[in-house]
Amino acid sequence: MGFGVLSIHLIFVIWILSFGFNLPASAVTVTVLMDGTGQILTGLDGNPMPTGEVVQIICASGDTVQPPNQYGEPSGGDRLLWSGKVGAGGMGIGAFIKDFAGSQSLSDQCRIYVRAWNGTSLVLSDHYGDSLLSDPLSSEVGDDPPVPVEWSATSFGISNILTPEPMSNIMNIVSVRINGIRFRSGDIISSKISIEAVLSSEAGAEIDSVDLWVDNVPLSPSASLHLVSGTSLYGTWIGNFTLPESSQRRRLLSFHMENYFSLTESEATMEARILGGSVQVVGATYNYPNPFKPMSGGATNIQYVLSRDSSITLVIYDITGHETKRMRFSSGINGGRGGVNQVSWNGRSLGGDVAGNGMYLYKIISGDRVIGSGKLVVLD
Repeated sequence: MGFGVLSIHLIFVIWILSFGFNLPASAVTVTVLMDGTGQILTGLDGNPMPTGEVVQIICASGDTVQPPNQYGEPSGGDRLLWSGKVGAGGMGIGAFIKDFAGSQSLSDQCRIYVRAWNGTSLVLSDHYGDSLLSDPLSSEVGDDPPVPVEWSATSFGISNILTPEPMSNIMNIVSVRINGIRFRSGDIISSKISIEAVLSSEAGAEIDSVDLWVDNVPLSPSASLHLVSGTSLYGTWIGNFTLPESSQRRRLLSFHMENYFSLTESEATMEARILGGSVQVVGATYNYPNPFKPMSGGATNIQYVLSRDSSITLVIYDITGHETKRMRFSSGINGGRGGVNQVSWNGRSLGGDVAGNGMYLYKIISGDRVIGSGKLVVLD
């Protein structure tokens, strides 16, 4: 990649600010100012007005900065101090300021480098460049700020030897439950879903955000899952969503995971089905345990799969055809939602009496149609 058109020079000033003799030696604020003619990555890939490119501030442990590893992260003992994207967060048009006090330990041997990537995430970049921001930082209070550093596009030493690997192999979905039921790709689901996903990550790439996309389009407004237990390396994330209407029976649910520190993204996609037409029971119905013992406090769970959301009435009859129990379930909730439904009967009749021993029949009704049926046994 040539640099014939990359003639714009950017002027940066780095200040090491000290606010008195009580300031810890490791406390440092880095302020970078540009000359106003462009952005930090102007000219890196020939784009005069880039936005979204990744910028990393790196503390080099040796005499020079080491190349990134296969995931685009610092290697060889170098440490990532800060990451940002041009035009977003701490990296605006013109300047950024970052305080490394307290949370970062900067020795007097630390050389500060900037690493600029030409993509909106590491895995979308095909080249990067490094440039020295400062010589080893002084740990003594009261030192004068360093001399301003002049940069040009060529000072980045552009390299295309690395295209970071996607992090999908280290940011993974362990399991997903939709509406409380273990979900496997291809299962039927409701248009109203409650997701509980167990996510894991390796190599220290913490999962900082998880968004849900449907059919390769992010839900609007942005649909995010929230970490409720565990850690960002292995934890449980939950969210409640309503899927947009579509004539497509097969829907793609994509979990977009992002690591803010290295600005690396990962995606895992699972297929779901929402069937059209009149509601049907898909497959067989069954109940468990069967037989069950209501006089001993037992109950039985009736399970069936609906092709889509629909209001459902479940009626239980004794062997003579007399109605024993009637239960109604609204569309979109357990008992009336597309996908797996599990409803419980404690063996009590309409009047609250415990049903006697014997066989009972149940019917699953949508509107005026019986769409499913089964048998159960009370045996105390």
